[in-house]
Amino acid sequence: VNNQAPTADAGEDQSVDTFEPVTLDGSTSSDPDEDTPLSYQWTQTDGTVVTLMDDDTVNPTFNAPGDPDTLTFSLVVTDSFGFGSEEDTVIIIINNQEPVTNAGPDQAVDILDLVTLDGSTSYDPDGDMPLSYQWTQTEGTSVSITDADTANPSFTAPSNPDTLKFSLVVIDSL
Repeated sequence: VNNQAPTADAGEDQSVDTFEPVTLDGSTSSDPDEDTPLSYQWTQTDGTVVTLMDDDTVNPTFNAPGDPDTLTFSLVVTDSFGFGSEEDTVIIIINNQEPVTNAGPDQAVDILDLVTLDGSTSYDPDGDMPLSYQWTQTEGTSVSITDADTANPSFTAPSNPDTLKFSLVVIDSL
């Protein structure tokens, strides 16, 4: 009777955000002879080095790094008689998260007042600094925005009552 090699299955490739917890999945690995239990050995083979918790279990975990990257892990399973599989790999793509834009609270001002917009509480969950700002006016009597590429641009309110709307786009350094 010949012992056949088990088959390692490192699971589906994944796409996750930076800093997100990640679980690898070798649960569909198998042994044609049913020589169980299987033992698992995961190894990171490419990308930003992460700390793989429980690398000898079916479902090890790690936290995605803070920068976008592509990580590769290999899995080898061994049957209860010590016969190992060929390695199988899984790719984990780490995505850059978009900045969170906050254009500040609505404001009520008098005509001809100097008005300052406030995007200073916008942030990037990945910490990819510096942030770039771009304010544009989308409604109302046209005004000239000073320093529209900063977190706190200003303009002079028009001489007639009106409702003005502005849009803010924030871009991270990546």
